[in-house]
Amino acid sequence: MKLRITLAAVALTAAVSFGQNAKVVSAYNYLENYKRDRQGEPEALGKAKESIEPATTDESTMNKPKTWYYRGNIYFEIGQSKNPTHAGLAPDPYYDAAFSYQKCLLLDPKYEFANIAKMQYRFCSAQVLNKGVTDFTNKDYTSALIQFEKCIKLAEEGKTFDTLAVRNALLASKNGKNYDKAVFYINKLSAAGIGGAANYLDLSRIYAEKGDTATSMKTLQEGRAKYPSDVNLIIDELNYYLIKNDNVGAEKNLKDAIAADPKNPTLYFAAGTVYSNLAKAATDKADTATANKQYTKAEENFKKAIELKADYGDALFNLGVVYVNRGNIFLDKSNAFVDKRMFKEADIEKDKGTKQYLLAIEFIERARLTDPKEVIYIKALKDLYGKVENDGKYKEMKDLLDGMKN
Repeated sequence: MKLRITLAAVALTAAVSFGQNAKVVSAYNYLENYKRDRQGEPEALGKAKESIEPATTDESTMNKPKTWYYRGNIYFEIGQSKNPTHAGLAPDPYYDAAFSYQKCLLLDPKYEFANIAKMQYRFCSAQVLNKGVTDFTNKDYTSALIQFEKCIKLAEEGKTFDTLAVRNALLASKNGKNYDKAVFYINKLSAAGIGGAANYLDLSRIYAEKGDTATSMKTLQEGRAKYPSDVNLIIDELNYYLIKNDNVGAEKNLKDAIAADPKNPTLYFAAGTVYSNLAKAATDKADTATANKQYTKAEENFKKAIELKADYGDALFNLGVVYVNRGNIFLDKSNAFVDKRMFKEADIEKDKGTKQYLLAIEFIERARLTDPKEVIYIKALKDLYGKVENDGKYKEMKDLLDGMKN
Protein backbone atom coordinates (compact mmCIF):
# COMPACT_ATOMS: atom_id res chain seq x y z
CA MET A 1 0.00 0.00 0.00
CA LYS A 2 2.79 2.37 0.92
CA LEU A 3 4.53 1.65 -2.35
CA ARG A 4 1.42 2.52 -4.34
CA ILE A 5 1.02 5.83 -2.47
CA THR A 6 4.62 6.74 -3.29
CA LEU A 7 4.09 5.92 -6.94
CA ALA A 8 0.90 7.97 -7.00
CA ALA A 9 2.75 10.94 -5.52
CA VAL A 10 5.46 10.63 -8.15
CA ALA A 11 2.85 10.44 -10.87
CA LEU A 12 1.10 13.52 -9.53
CA THR A 13 4.39 15.46 -9.45
CA ALA A 14 5.13 14.45 -13.01
CA ALA A 15 1.67 15.56 -14.09
CA VAL A 16 2.12 18.99 -12.50
CA SER A 17 5.59 19.28 -14.02
CA PHE A 18 4.23 18.36 -17.42
CA GLY A 19 1.41 20.87 -16.93
CA GLN A 20 3.80 23.74 -16.30
CA ASN A 21 5.97 22.75 -19.25
CA ALA A 22 2.78 22.77 -21.30
CA LYS A 23 2.14 26.31 -20.07
CA VAL A 24 5.51 27.40 -21.50
CA VAL A 25 4.68 25.76 -24.83
CA SER A 26 1.23 27.37 -24.82
CA ALA A 27 2.73 30.76 -24.08
CA TYR A 28 5.12 30.30 -27.00
CA ASN A 29 2.30 29.23 -29.34
CA TYR A 30 0.04 32.12 -28.33
CA LEU A 31 2.90 34.55 -28.86
CA GLU A 32 3.65 33.11 -32.31
CA ASN A 33 -0.04 33.31 -33.23
CA TYR A 34 -0.07 36.94 -32.20
CA LYS A 35 3.12 37.75 -34.10
CA ARG A 36 1.84 36.11 -37.30
CA ASP A 37 -1.06 38.55 -37.49
CA ARG A 38 -0.84 41.31 -34.86
CA GLN A 39 -4.11 42.87 -36.00
CA GLY A 40 -6.10 39.70 -36.53
CA GLU A 41 -5.65 37.96 -33.18
CA PRO A 42 -4.80 40.58 -30.50
CA GLU A 43 -6.21 38.50 -27.64
CA ALA A 44 -3.45 35.92 -28.19
CA LEU A 45 -0.93 38.24 -26.49
CA GLY A 46 -3.00 38.33 -23.32
CA LYS A 47 -3.32 34.56 -23.39
CA ALA A 48 0.44 34.25 -23.83
CA LYS A 49 0.95 36.36 -20.69
CA GLU A 50 -1.60 34.26 -18.74
CA SER A 51 0.17 31.09 -19.77
CA ILE A 52 3.74 32.14 -18.96
CA GLU A 53 3.24 33.59 -15.48
CA PRO A 54 2.50 30.29 -13.63
CA ALA A 55 5.64 28.80 -15.20
CA THR A 56 7.81 31.49 -13.54
CA THR A 57 6.93 30.27 -10.04
CA ASP A 58 6.78 26.51 -10.56
CA GLU A 59 9.93 24.61 -9.54
CA SER A 60 9.96 22.55 -12.71
CA THR A 61 10.12 25.58 -15.04
CA MET A 62 11.15 28.62 -13.02
CA ASN A 63 14.86 27.90 -13.40
CA LYS A 64 14.82 27.28 -17.12
CA PRO A 65 16.20 30.09 -19.30
CA LYS A 66 13.60 29.30 -21.96
CA THR A 67 10.78 30.26 -19.56
CA TRP A 68 12.24 33.71 -18.96
CA TYR A 69 13.25 34.23 -22.57
CA TYR A 70 9.65 33.62 -23.69
CA ARG A 71 8.37 35.85 -20.90
CA GLY A 72 10.73 38.59 -22.06
CA ASN A 73 9.45 38.27 -25.62
CA ILE A 74 5.82 38.46 -24.46
CA TYR A 75 6.34 41.62 -22.40
CA PHE A 76 8.44 43.12 -25.16
CA GLU A 77 5.52 42.71 -27.56
CA ILE A 78 3.15 44.24 -24.97
CA GLY A 79 5.46 47.25 -24.79
CA GLN A 80 5.63 47.53 -28.56
CA SER A 81 1.90 47.15 -29.13
CA LYS A 82 -0.22 50.22 -29.96
CA ASN A 83 -3.44 48.23 -29.69
CA PRO A 84 -5.69 49.53 -26.86
CA THR A 85 -6.59 45.90 -26.11
CA HIS A 86 -3.12 45.47 -24.60
CA ALA A 87 -3.00 48.73 -22.64
CA GLY A 88 -3.87 47.14 -19.31
CA LEU A 89 -1.82 43.98 -19.64
CA ALA A 90 1.22 45.41 -17.80
CA PRO A 91 1.92 48.82 -16.23
CA ASP A 92 5.58 48.77 -17.27
CA PRO A 93 6.09 46.01 -19.84
CA TYR A 94 9.63 47.05 -20.79
CA TYR A 95 10.78 46.62 -17.21
CA ASP A 96 9.18 43.16 -17.05
CA ALA A 97 10.80 42.29 -20.37
CA ALA A 98 14.23 43.53 -19.27
CA PHE A 99 13.95 41.64 -15.98
CA SER A 100 13.03 38.46 -17.85
CA TYR A 101 15.83 38.67 -20.40
CA GLN A 102 18.29 39.30 -17.61
CA LYS A 103 16.97 36.31 -15.65
CA CYS A 104 17.39 34.15 -18.74
CA LEU A 105 21.02 35.23 -19.12
CA LEU A 106 21.79 34.77 -15.43
CA LEU A 107 20.43 31.21 -15.57
CA ASP A 108 22.43 30.36 -18.69
CA PRO A 109 24.83 32.92 -20.22
CA LYS A 110 25.32 30.52 -23.14
CA TYR A 111 21.63 29.97 -23.85
CA GLU A 112 20.99 29.43 -27.57
CA PHE A 113 19.30 32.83 -27.90
CA ALA A 114 21.65 34.63 -25.48
CA ASN A 115 22.79 37.21 -28.02
CA ILE A 116 19.21 38.17 -28.82
CA ALA A 117 18.39 38.28 -25.10
CA LYS A 118 21.32 40.63 -24.48
CA MET A 119 20.25 42.92 -27.30
CA GLN A 120 16.65 42.94 -26.10
CA TYR A 121 17.72 43.57 -22.52
CA ARG A 122 19.71 46.64 -23.55
CA PHE A 123 16.78 47.98 -25.55
CA CYS A 124 14.16 47.37 -22.86
CA SER A 125 16.27 48.70 -19.97
CA ALA A 126 16.93 51.83 -22.05
CA GLN A 127 13.16 52.29 -22.40
CA VAL A 128 12.78 52.12 -18.62
CA LEU A 129 15.47 54.78 -18.22
CA ASN A 130 13.98 56.96 -20.96
CA LYS A 131 10.58 56.88 -19.28
CA GLY A 132 12.23 58.11 -16.10
CA VAL A 133 13.95 60.91 -17.99
CA THR A 134 10.64 61.92 -19.61
CA ASP A 135 8.90 61.95 -16.22
CA PHE A 136 11.74 64.02 -14.78
CA THR A 137 11.54 66.50 -17.66
CA ASN A 138 7.80 66.78 -16.99
CA LYS A 139 8.62 67.43 -13.31
CA ASP A 140 6.87 64.26 -12.19
CA TYR A 141 9.72 63.47 -9.83
CA THR A 142 7.89 60.72 -7.95
CA SER A 143 7.30 58.71 -11.13
CA ALA A 144 10.82 59.46 -12.35
CA LEU A 145 12.27 58.09 -9.13
CA ILE A 146 10.25 54.88 -9.52
CA GLN A 147 11.68 54.34 -13.01
CA PHE A 148 15.26 55.07 -11.98
CA GLU A 149 14.90 52.69 -9.05
CA LYS A 150 13.79 49.99 -11.48
CA CYS A 151 17.02 50.58 -13.42
CA ILE A 152 18.97 50.25 -10.18
CA LYS A 153 17.16 47.00 -9.37
CA LEU A 154 17.96 45.58 -12.79
CA ALA A 155 21.63 46.44 -12.30
CA GLU A 156 21.70 44.89 -8.83
CA GLU A 157 20.05 41.71 -10.12
CA GLY A 158 22.91 41.50 -12.60
CA LYS A 159 25.48 42.16 -9.84
CA THR A 160 26.47 45.53 -11.31
CA PHE A 161 26.29 49.16 -10.18
CA ASP A 162 24.41 51.55 -12.47
CA THR A 163 26.02 54.90 -11.66
CA LEU A 164 23.78 56.83 -14.05
CA ALA A 165 20.60 55.36 -12.56
CA VAL A 166 21.73 56.11 -9.00
CA ARG A 167 22.66 59.67 -9.92
CA ASN A 168 19.30 60.12 -11.63
CA ALA A 169 17.50 58.68 -8.60
CA LEU A 170 19.36 61.19 -6.45
CA LEU A 171 18.34 64.07 -8.71
CA ALA A 172 14.71 62.97 -8.73
CA SER A 173 14.78 62.64 -4.94
CA LYS A 174 16.27 66.10 -4.46
CA ASN A 175 13.89 67.78 -6.89
CA GLY A 176 10.93 65.96 -5.40
CA LYS A 177 12.09 66.95 -1.88
CA ASN A 178 12.23 63.29 -0.90
CA TYR A 179 15.11 64.01 1.45
CA ASP A 180 15.38 60.55 3.03
CA LYS A 181 15.74 58.93 -0.38
CA ALA A 182 18.24 61.60 -1.42
CA VAL A 183 20.40 60.85 1.63
CA PHE A 184 20.10 57.13 0.87
CA TYR A 185 21.39 57.55 -2.69
CA ILE A 186 24.20 59.90 -1.70
CA ASN A 187 25.37 57.28 0.78
CA LYS A 188 25.03 54.64 -1.93
CA LEU A 189 27.34 56.64 -4.20
CA SER A 190 29.81 57.17 -1.37
CA ALA A 191 29.84 53.45 -0.55
CA ALA A 192 30.68 52.74 -4.20
CA GLY A 193 33.54 55.26 -4.09
CA ILE A 194 31.75 57.63 -6.46
CA GLY A 195 31.09 61.34 -6.00
CA GLY A 196 33.82 62.39 -3.60
CA ALA A 197 33.46 65.96 -2.33
CA ALA A 198 30.20 66.46 -4.24
CA ASN A 199 28.49 63.96 -1.92
CA TYR A 200 29.33 66.04 1.15
CA LEU A 201 28.09 69.14 -0.67
CA ASP A 202 24.79 67.46 -1.58
CA LEU A 203 24.30 66.09 1.92
CA SER A 204 24.99 69.46 3.50
CA ARG A 205 22.50 71.22 1.24
CA ILE A 206 19.83 68.60 1.89
CA TYR A 207 20.21 68.99 5.65
CA ALA A 208 20.06 72.77 5.19
CA GLU A 209 16.81 72.44 3.20
CA LYS A 210 15.42 70.26 5.99
CA GLY A 211 16.26 73.06 8.42
CA ASP A 212 18.95 71.04 10.20
CA THR A 213 21.64 73.73 10.10
CA ALA A 214 23.86 72.03 12.68
CA THR A 215 24.12 68.77 10.71
CA SER A 216 24.53 70.73 7.49
CA MET A 217 27.55 72.56 8.88
CA LYS A 218 28.96 69.40 10.46
CA THR A 219 28.75 67.66 7.07
CA LEU A 220 30.53 70.57 5.39
CA GLN A 221 33.31 70.45 7.95
CA GLU A 222 33.69 66.69 7.48
CA GLY A 223 33.92 67.24 3.74
CA ARG A 224 36.43 70.06 4.18
CA ALA A 225 38.58 67.82 6.38
CA LYS A 226 38.65 65.15 3.67
CA TYR A 227 38.78 67.50 0.67
CA PRO A 228 40.41 70.71 1.99
CA SER A 229 40.93 72.25 -1.45
CA ASP A 230 37.47 71.67 -2.91
CA VAL A 231 36.23 75.13 -3.85
CA ASN A 232 32.51 74.24 -3.74
CA LEU A 233 32.75 73.02 -0.16
CA ILE A 234 34.73 76.12 0.77
CA ILE A 235 32.20 78.47 -0.81
CA ASP A 236 29.23 76.73 0.83
CA GLU A 237 30.96 76.99 4.19
CA LEU A 238 31.64 80.67 3.46
CA ASN A 239 27.97 81.25 2.62
CA TYR A 240 27.04 79.70 5.96
CA TYR A 241 29.21 82.23 7.79
CA LEU A 242 27.88 85.10 5.71
CA ILE A 243 24.25 84.14 6.34
CA LYS A 244 25.01 83.96 10.06
CA ASN A 245 26.81 87.33 9.89
CA ASP A 246 29.83 85.56 11.34
CA ASN A 247 32.42 87.84 9.75
CA VAL A 248 35.28 86.40 11.79
CA GLY A 249 34.51 82.85 10.62
CA ALA A 250 34.00 84.10 7.07
CA GLU A 251 37.35 85.90 7.08
CA LYS A 252 39.18 82.68 7.96
CA ASN A 253 37.26 80.73 5.35
CA LEU A 254 37.85 83.28 2.59
CA LYS A 255 41.59 82.76 2.69
CA ASP A 256 41.06 79.10 1.78
CA ALA A 257 38.44 80.02 -0.81
CA ILE A 258 40.66 82.51 -2.61
CA ALA A 259 43.64 80.15 -2.47
CA ALA A 260 41.50 77.44 -4.09
CA ASP A 261 40.02 79.75 -6.75
CA PRO A 262 42.22 82.86 -7.13
CA LYS A 263 40.56 84.06 -10.34
CA ASN A 264 37.04 84.19 -8.92
CA PRO A 265 35.91 87.85 -8.60
CA THR A 266 32.94 86.87 -6.44
CA LEU A 267 35.27 85.63 -3.71
CA TYR A 268 37.15 88.93 -3.62
CA PHE A 269 33.82 90.75 -3.50
CA ALA A 270 32.78 88.56 -0.56
CA ALA A 271 36.10 89.27 1.17
CA GLY A 272 35.63 93.01 0.63
CA THR A 273 32.15 92.78 2.13
CA VAL A 274 33.43 90.87 5.17
CA TYR A 275 36.22 93.38 5.83
CA SER A 276 33.73 96.25 5.39
CA ASN A 277 31.50 94.63 8.02
CA LEU A 278 34.44 94.19 10.37
CA ALA A 279 35.40 97.83 9.82
CA LYS A 280 31.85 98.96 10.58
CA ALA A 281 31.89 96.92 13.81
CA ALA A 282 35.17 98.58 14.83
CA THR A 283 33.74 102.03 14.00
CA ASP A 284 30.72 101.33 16.20
CA LYS A 285 33.16 100.64 19.04
CA ALA A 286 35.02 103.91 18.27
CA ASP A 287 38.10 101.85 17.33
CA THR A 288 39.16 104.04 14.41
CA ALA A 289 42.57 102.43 13.97
CA THR A 290 41.10 98.95 13.51
CA ALA A 291 38.36 100.33 11.28
CA ASN A 292 40.90 101.92 8.93
CA LYS A 293 42.90 98.69 8.75
CA GLN A 294 39.78 96.72 7.83
CA TYR A 295 38.69 99.32 5.26
CA THR A 296 42.13 99.04 3.65
CA LYS A 297 41.64 95.26 3.32
CA ALA A 298 38.14 95.83 1.95
CA GLU A 299 39.50 98.30 -0.60
CA GLU A 300 42.17 95.83 -1.74
CA ASN A 301 39.66 93.03 -2.26
CA PHE A 302 37.05 95.14 -4.06
CA LYS A 303 39.80 96.43 -6.37
CA LYS A 304 40.90 92.86 -7.08
CA ALA A 305 37.31 91.89 -7.91
CA ILE A 306 37.10 94.86 -10.32
CA GLU A 307 40.46 93.93 -11.83
CA LEU A 308 39.08 90.49 -12.65
CA LYS A 309 35.69 91.83 -13.77
CA ALA A 310 35.76 95.47 -14.87
CA ASP A 311 31.96 95.84 -15.06
CA TYR A 312 31.29 94.32 -11.62
CA GLY A 313 28.68 96.84 -10.51
CA ASP A 314 28.32 95.59 -6.94
CA ALA A 315 32.08 95.66 -6.38
CA LEU A 316 32.37 99.16 -7.86
CA PHE A 317 29.54 100.44 -5.68
CA ASN A 318 30.83 98.81 -2.51
CA LEU A 319 34.31 100.18 -3.11
CA GLY A 320 32.65 103.58 -3.33
CA VAL A 321 30.92 102.88 0.00
CA VAL A 322 34.32 102.12 1.57
CA TYR A 323 35.47 105.61 0.57
CA VAL A 324 32.22 107.11 1.88
CA ASN A 325 32.74 105.44 5.25
CA ARG A 326 36.34 106.58 5.39
CA GLY A 327 35.20 110.09 4.50
CA ASN A 328 32.68 109.97 7.32
CA ILE A 329 35.45 109.10 9.80
CA PHE A 330 37.37 112.20 8.71
CA LEU A 331 34.23 114.31 8.84
CA ASP A 332 33.51 113.14 12.39
CA LYS A 333 37.03 114.20 13.36
CA SER A 334 36.50 117.57 11.68
CA ASN A 335 33.28 118.13 13.62
CA ALA A 336 35.04 117.18 16.85
CA PHE A 337 37.70 119.82 16.15
CA VAL A 338 35.03 122.41 15.39
CA ASP A 339 33.45 121.67 18.75
CA LYS A 340 36.84 122.47 20.31
CA ARG A 341 37.14 125.56 18.09
CA MET A 342 40.22 124.07 16.42
CA PHE A 343 39.25 125.31 12.96
CA LYS A 344 42.55 124.72 11.16
CA GLU A 345 42.64 121.08 12.22
CA ALA A 346 38.97 120.78 11.35
CA ASP A 347 39.60 122.02 7.79
CA ILE A 348 42.42 119.52 7.31
CA GLU A 349 40.19 116.61 8.33
CA LYS A 350 37.30 117.92 6.25
CA ASP A 351 39.59 118.13 3.21
CA LYS A 352 40.64 114.50 3.76
CA GLY A 353 37.00 113.51 3.94
CA THR A 354 36.16 115.38 0.73
CA LYS A 355 38.94 113.53 -1.12
CA GLN A 356 37.41 110.22 0.01
CA TYR A 357 33.97 111.34 -1.17
CA LEU A 358 35.39 112.26 -4.58
CA LEU A 359 36.93 108.79 -4.85
CA ALA A 360 33.56 107.33 -3.90
CA ILE A 361 31.87 109.36 -6.64
CA GLU A 362 34.35 108.04 -9.22
CA PHE A 363 33.59 104.39 -8.50
CA ILE A 364 29.85 104.74 -7.96
CA GLU A 365 29.60 106.59 -11.29
CA ARG A 366 31.38 103.60 -12.86
CA ALA A 367 28.88 101.31 -11.14
CA ARG A 368 26.02 103.38 -12.59
CA LEU A 369 27.38 102.77 -16.09
CA THR A 370 26.68 99.05 -15.57
CA ASP A 371 23.05 99.79 -14.63
CA PRO A 372 22.00 103.42 -15.27
CA LYS A 373 18.53 102.96 -13.72
CA GLU A 374 19.70 101.45 -10.44
CA VAL A 375 18.12 103.69 -7.79
CA ILE A 376 20.63 102.90 -5.05
CA TYR A 377 23.47 104.21 -7.23
CA ILE A 378 21.65 107.43 -8.05
CA LYS A 379 20.65 108.06 -4.42
CA ALA A 380 24.22 107.55 -3.25
CA LEU A 381 25.52 109.95 -5.90
CA LYS A 382 22.94 112.60 -5.00
CA ASP A 383 24.07 112.49 -1.37
CA LEU A 384 27.75 112.57 -2.31
CA TYR A 385 27.39 115.50 -4.72
CA GLY A 386 25.64 117.28 -1.90
CA LYS A 387 28.54 116.55 0.46
CA VAL A 388 31.14 117.91 -1.98
CA GLU A 389 28.88 120.88 -2.82
CA ASN A 390 28.55 120.09 -6.53
CA ASP A 391 25.15 121.70 -6.99
CA GLY A 392 24.83 120.95 -10.71
CA LYS A 393 25.37 117.19 -10.34
CA TYR A 394 23.27 117.13 -7.17
CA LYS A 395 20.34 118.60 -9.13
CA GLU A 396 20.93 116.16 -12.00
CA MET A 397 20.70 113.16 -9.65
CA LYS A 398 17.69 114.64 -7.87
CA ASP A 399 15.88 115.19 -11.16
CA LEU A 400 16.60 111.60 -12.16
CA LEU A 401 15.10 110.31 -8.93
CA ASP A 402 12.08 112.59 -9.22
CA GLY A 403 11.51 111.34 -12.79
CA MET A 404 11.51 107.76 -11.57
CA LYS A 405 8.77 108.53 -9.04
CA ASN A 406 6.42 109.89 -11.75
